[in-house]
Amino acid sequence: MDRLIVDSSAWIEYFKGGEKGLAVKKYIDGHELLTSSLSISEIIASFLRNNLPLDAALAFLKVKSSIISIDFSIAENAGKLYHDLRKKNGKISLSDTICLEIAKKHNAKIITFDNDFREIPEAIVL
Repeated sequence: MDRLIVDSSAWIEYFKGGEKGLAVKKYIDGHELLTSSLSISEIIASFLRNNLPLDAALAFLKVKSSIISIDFSIAENAGKLYHDLRKKNGKISLSDTICLEIAKKHNAKIITFDNDFREIPEAIVL
């Protein structure tokens, strides 16, 4: 079973349903799922901003995905990677580099709709 990190953009689309949600579902079924603790914050903020039902989504995440906390090495490496990638891609966020470092540490691919990952080999951009 392959490991996949589902970033906040992919989870949000999954929970909304629709075509984009189905594209995510194809990837998450049958895989070991990981989610950054920072992505949980992003999901909550998006759901509250858009008046979406939050409790069921959070319960689902707790059951279906291992929540990965940001430890010192992930934070350190993400900060360095952020600095390097911003020279090439002025739009990538610190949250994105944290997700990328988690993917590297756990030998996983990232599922995302975020185009800032287009040039990142560890990412599958939907």
